[in-house]
Amino acid sequence: MSAPASCPNCGKALASDTKFCPNCGRAITPVQPDICPKCGARNVQGHNYCPGCGFPLTPALRASEALRQTTSDLSTYRQSVPTADYSQVPPDYRRMRDYQETTDIGRTSTGLLLLAISSLLDPIPILNYLGGLLALVGAVLMILGRGAFGDAHSRNVVLSVVIYVVGLVIGILVALSFAFSLGSIQISGASGSSAAGALSAAFNDLLVGLIITGAVIGIAIIVFTYAIQDRLGRVLLLAGYISSLSVGILVLSVIGSQVTTALQSASLSSAVSSLQSQAQLLRLLGFIPAIFYATAYYRVRQRIDRGELPSRP
Repeated sequence: MSAPASCPNCGKALASDTKFCPNCGRAITPVQPDICPKCGARNVQGHNYCPGCGFPLTPALRASEALRQTTSDLSTYRQSVPTADYSQVPPDYRRMRDYQETTDIGRTSTGLLLLAISSLLDPIPILNYLGGLLALVGAVLMILGRGAFGDAHSRNVVLSVVIYVVGLVIGILVALSFAFSLGSIQISGASGSSAAGALSAAFNDLLVGLIITGAVIGIAIIVFTYAIQDRLGRVLLLAGYISSLSVGILVLSVIGSQVTTALQSASLSSAVSSLQSQAQLLRLLGFIPAIFYATAYYRVRQRIDRGELPSRP
């Protein structure tokens, strides 16, 4: 509501907020922009004069009418334009995400089963080669399926692979060092007790290097599934790691002493044969950590099959 453009009594031009005419003092009644300020008739767009009394209409009145018409036309246009019904759009992205998650869960479950089997096959002579192949396939499946189990598991899997590679590099360096030591002994032409002492020292260095390699690779094994293990599973992994180190140190200590005895023995062939038979028996002690690891892997697989993993927000 605003004052008319001019005083209805004397025709004096008025401002929009005028309440009394400054010329004749008449009280000014606010009017709607499309109402004639003189006779009160409603006016339409395009008229320059009021059709009821002939009073001249102001440009503001005509602008108001034009704005109202424009708004009406815009509303009509919006109603005529069809809108997209997003409820009818097929959620392909959701199906793809669900498919990928299901695939990752299946890969991880299968990988855990293969790792459990390979752990039990590793202490058995000849079958340990099959166990190594199953472990490789299982690890690859778990690496590919890590995305469904959260950022922590994905990060641990990558970290485990890095640690495992570091362990392999250490093992390769230890083997090369042992080979270099053997070559040096041969080149030096040492014989008798001096050669036996050098060989014994080189073999002891090899055993120490193997223990370090096993310790590093054991850490990689723990980290690999740590994030998806429950409390008992993590205890089993730690028990497997400790028992694996203990068995490894025991076996290598026995083998080291036997190697020293064999090098100093007059009958080297019989000593080597005895060493090999003892090594095969000591290898069966590997079932102790294998049972811990296999149990931890299988328990995680059972939780996945029951739907407990991956955890839902």
